[in-house]
Amino acid sequence: MSKYSLNDDSTKFYNKIYRIFIIAFILILIIGLVSNPNNSSNYVLGMIGCAAFILLLFFFVMKHESNLKEKNDDDAEYFGSLLESGEYFNSMEWQFKYQQYTENSKPHHLSSGSLKTDLSLRYIKKVLRRDFYIPLLIFPLVGVTPGMLIQDYSLSDIPFGLMMLIFIATLALLEVAYFAILYQVSLRFIKNWLNDHPRYKNSIKEISDSYNTGDAYECSYFCVVIGSKYIHGFDGEKFHTVLRDNVVSCTWDIERLVIYSTGKYGERYVGDEYRFNIKFLCKDADRGCSFKVTLDQFQIKMIMDRYFPDISSDKNPSFKTTKIYGYKVSSIKKYASEPLI
Repeated sequence: MSKYSLNDDSTKFYNKIYRIFIIAFILILIIGLVSNPNNSSNYVLGMIGCAAFILLLFFFVMKHESNLKEKNDDDAEYFGSLLESGEYFNSMEWQFKYQQYTENSKPHHLSSGSLKTDLSLRYIKKVLRRDFYIPLLIFPLVGVTPGMLIQDYSLSDIPFGLMMLIFIATLALLEVAYFAILYQVSLRFIKNWLNDHPRYKNSIKEISDSYNTGDAYECSYFCVVIGSKYIHGFDGEKFHTVLRDNVVSCTWDIERLVIYSTGKYGERYVGDEYRFNIKFLCKDADRGCSFKVTLDQFQIKMIMDRYFPDISSDKNPSFKTTKIYGYKVSSIKKYASEPLI
């Protein structure tokens, strides 16, 4: 099999370098204006040179984005052909990596203590990985508070220690309020699931015990738990529970996320992220009983081989490409293995 890097997102690196140079240029420009009020010729020539370099770097980044998108499209087409022919999962490299994974990774029990707590923590983890900057924005917001108090109320005689106490208290209050809101939002998962499946209302304790004692497979904030009677899953948006006896097949559902960023001058290609999902098809008549959850590709194979060998297959996996914007994505690249081609 050829060696490709399907998750190549080097565009992010070049964009960071480009932004660093722009910030450095602005700082140098400001320092130069302050230290050279007469705008000496050497200073002007230096600034022109820096501007020209940044312009060239900009065109390089744009060209790299275009080339990277074409390369990733070709790689994805090749990956799809391997899946369709069955060569991907049957390759010696994939089988070797899978054998290593099974030897080093064992299922475990969740340690959160309760179903509600575990789902809340998973949702908060998802939000923080996508919107990590929101808690950070609270710092400059609160940082303005002491200055406003001094300016508006002439409180310049307030001791520095008291001012810092006000700052810390305000910061803590806003941070606690933010996470309290996240926690309240996270409580909807159990409620929504029970509304869709009212026949489980009298079995919630049994289901919670099954969730805490079953074999857990986690990938970032995603989770599948296999109990003796139930299968549980959290896909980032919904909580699922089905009876094991109602599962009629386990299949692969693979998705290529083509990620774009948006800005003042339109959208720009950022990179790809591949996600392997296990899909449980059920015969249950309740709404939403068939579901899929993102996991590491080797975790999916472990679940298929250990629990559902008779109703699982690596043949004809579903593969699709989805365009998505970066602000909607909670990346799991650090937690899931890349496609091996």
